[in-house]
Amino acid sequence: MAKYADHVKEIEDATVRDYGFRSNHGTLLQGEFALKYYSDLWQSGSEGQARLSGRTPTHLDRDRVLYSDAFREQDDKYHTLYYGNSRRSRNYTTHSLRAAHVGRTAAQRLGLNVELAEAIILASKVGAVPFVHRGRVQVATWLQNQIAEMNKHATDKETGPAEIAMFKLDEASGEMILPGWINSIDSPRLRSEVSQLLPWAEGTVDAPAYQSGVESYWTLTTNSYLRESRDKGFLAQTMYGAWRHSLANRDALSNKFKHSISLNSGAIRRTISQEHATHEAVLGRYCDDITWVLENLNEAARVAALEGAGNVYSRLARQYRDEFDPLVSAALAGSDSGKLYTYYIDDLVRTSVENMADANPGDAATEVEPIVSLSPRADRTLSNMKAFLKTEVFSDYRIAFRNQTIDVVLYNTLDLIYKSWDRDRVLAHLIRERARAEGWDSKENLDAAERLLPNAVHRLQVTVDLLAAMSDREAFSLIGLDS
Repeated sequence: MAKYADHVKEIEDATVRDYGFRSNHGTLLQGEFALKYYSDLWQSGSEGQARLSGRTPTHLDRDRVLYSDAFREQDDKYHTLYYGNSRRSRNYTTHSLRAAHVGRTAAQRLGLNVELAEAIILASKVGAVPFVHRGRVQVATWLQNQIAEMNKHATDKETGPAEIAMFKLDEASGEMILPGWINSIDSPRLRSEVSQLLPWAEGTVDAPAYQSGVESYWTLTTNSYLRESRDKGFLAQTMYGAWRHSLANRDALSNKFKHSISLNSGAIRRTISQEHATHEAVLGRYCDDITWVLENLNEAARVAALEGAGNVYSRLARQYRDEFDPLVSAALAGSDSGKLYTYYIDDLVRTSVENMADANPGDAATEVEPIVSLSPRADRTLSNMKAFLKTEVFSDYRIAFRNQTIDVVLYNTLDLIYKSWDRDRVLAHLIRERARAEGWDSKENLDAAERLLPNAVHRLQVTVDLLAAMSDREAFSLIGLDS
């Protein structure tokens, strides 16, 4: 019987070149080598071989995400554009599949690990809350406000957070590299609970209290209601990519990222850090960004056409006619989003190949000066398109009114779940529903979940987890706006 390591090597030698991540290097979240974990299954007999045949650990990660309940729950979360009285919506399953296809195309041409790139992109939105982009801001604000209120009433405050030994100091400056919402906590007890019960990372000062990538990591790997790992299978490299999937704030990119948590006392510590960065993870950021911009432009053009309001692509071309590459101008003149995708993919591949020629295959993947990247001109073009969307499309008055409504709905939904846990027990009811849906609804498990609820910090995370499992419609329904 051939070894599973040989099986993986045979597949990847034919598809993955010098800069691609190889599963032979993969580690699981608990630190175990992936090949050892899967080799035991491979050696278990025909059933294990049937499950693994033709697949590598990265391929298994991709499949595990794609067929997860969390991925399916994106079907009923929507991005909506208005123009006058017309509107157009798309769900986030569509977005994820298209972004993953862009990633697959680029990864294949670059000789990167195609399955890892797809796994990262497919995983990056499964933790998104309803009304995804607007929801992200509101949930982060709500969490920070709740933690600030707890800290305000804490009776064990200290003068300086640097005195708390559990938090690492930056060797150069002597300061902790912590998100602002963590750094402002001066209660040792509250800091300890946040450290143990919420997923957050060192290395980024302005990281918000909620991000879809962080929640994606949490949703796929953790049953937070029981404080247990869901399984041991996911690669740390996949989860690093899912957590760090966004290019939204480039100033926050850092090579000091580290997340580490032990879900229960005595449990194995799970860690993802900069050492798990891959070129596929960086590629995923660009593909997510490119897809988001081009799909929004395409939908804006369609709703504007329905209103007889002129050609959005032509307006964009006029606004930046002195800055765009002739290929971009030609694509805009023909209202051809396919050619725009081709422009960005070609540029991403060409620029990355040039960077690879100046680097060494063993060089670590970095976020600050990545080998996989767009050219400066294509990068500016993408930024200009984002600016156009912000000023010419997302500023529509209907969107502004919709956002105001969503803000209130989300804030009240979070409050209803969180604050009613010991009254009419909405939170406990929703946990029982999740337990039935996910198949862990034994009396023993439900009692264990109930015993954890009095801890307010744990309850914060569980509230966000429950919201992330809801569709847009279910969020409205919970507070009685569905009839």
